[in-house]
Amino acid sequence: MAAEDDVLRVFREFNRYTGDGLPGEPINAPLPVGDPQSGPHSPKKSELRTVLLAVLSQTLGSLYKGVWAAPTAYLKGNLVEYNGTIWIADRDNTGVAPVEGDDWSLFLPGVTVADASITFSKLASGVPASVLQTYFPGVSTNVQSTGLSGTDGDSLMFYADVTSASAEANLSIVRVQKTADYAGGTAGNVKTASWTTLTVEDGPLDYHWAGLDQLVNYASAGENVARYSKAEKRGTGPTWAGCFDIEDRMPSGTAGGALGIEVTAKATGSDADSSRNGVNIALHRIPGAGTLNEWGRGFWTSTIPTELDNRFRMAYANTAPISYAVFFNDGDDAGTGEGGALLRDQGSLVRGVDLADATYSTNEAIRLATNHRIAFTADGAHYMRSTGTVVQVVGAPLQANLGLAFPSAGLVTGSAGSATGQYLSILIDGAVKKLALLNA
Repeated sequence: MAAEDDVLRVFREFNRYTGDGLPGEPINAPLPVGDPQSGPHSPKKSELRTVLLAVLSQTLGSLYKGVWAAPTAYLKGNLVEYNGTIWIADRDNTGVAPVEGDDWSLFLPGVTVADASITFSKLASGVPASVLQTYFPGVSTNVQSTGLSGTDGDSLMFYADVTSASAEANLSIVRVQKTADYAGGTAGNVKTASWTTLTVEDGPLDYHWAGLDQLVNYASAGENVARYSKAEKRGTGPTWAGCFDIEDRMPSGTAGGALGIEVTAKATGSDADSSRNGVNIALHRIPGAGTLNEWGRGFWTSTIPTELDNRFRMAYANTAPISYAVFFNDGDDAGTGEGGALLRDQGSLVRGVDLADATYSTNEAIRLATNHRIAFTADGAHYMRSTGTVVQVVGAPLQANLGLAFPSAGLVTGSAGSATGQYLSILIDGAVKKLALLNA
């Protein structure tokens, strides 16, 4: 019988079922599986033995070898029962009775299958360092605070020093691995490999965090990461490498911020070569998967189209001092013919660019290099540019509904053909023309 059925049977509670002979029996309630008697039950020692043996055999597989016997050859990691205690083999041995030493370590002190001296306190006892070392080759025995249960103020911690580069590849102190291999289920149900829930009631002044990762890196090589998440999309279902969901359920205007993601960047000194990056989205091709790797968006803010009144006040905002640029681009056009642009707006707004409230020390709101154009038509036929000596309007005449104004410094005094007085110097097709001025 499976261990689950044994546990259900031995530790059963009273369950009503159709035909139990008591008043008000339930309808369509068959006798619970694995509970043939149904009713209050006090487990016997023999039943506890059965449960523990089933659990040992199914959770530890072939590692549990029963009562120790001198002729039996035991392998590293084998579990045996000896003198009222479960022992684990630290190395291969034959004929060595379990005692603390090079060959054996206590696994569950004071627990025996033979006489069923099993208590919850014994099952929650500490796990020796050598036990963890057995399952993590190459890790030293410097393992601290490995108690299976903690009290207020204590932590359940697995600690190890890796002192050899020859330790097994992809070494983990704690590893959780799950495979979901079935058809069906309910959309919206979440089944996780690990789950942490932290509830903070009103009152504590301490900082309570549901998770904390800390990396202290003194290395001069390698790529050392405090938290790494990877998702491989190998099917048609939507895939996320990371997802953060924040819900602000407080009334509008309530004090206290709500942040979906915060990156606190701390450093000393300047960063002239831009080697420090708060957020980096790096493109990298999958080996052997082709030469093109294109993603539609590098940074995306969006909303649910069917939900009304979802909005940002500012989709992007900066309030930090800037030494070089708020936005900087050093990428080139991909050459796809789509007209790569630094900024492209396809929305419906009041204004395209509003610089009215800005302050510029040079009074240069927009700065262009020589021959850069400001185009006024989709095909770029009408534009304005500076050649370095003159500003040109190309493709259409310049029209001013209130006339043109020139400062007196732009007027020339002298001979204009046969006339004398002030005139404007105009360049037409490379030839200088003089326009005489008359008083209004």
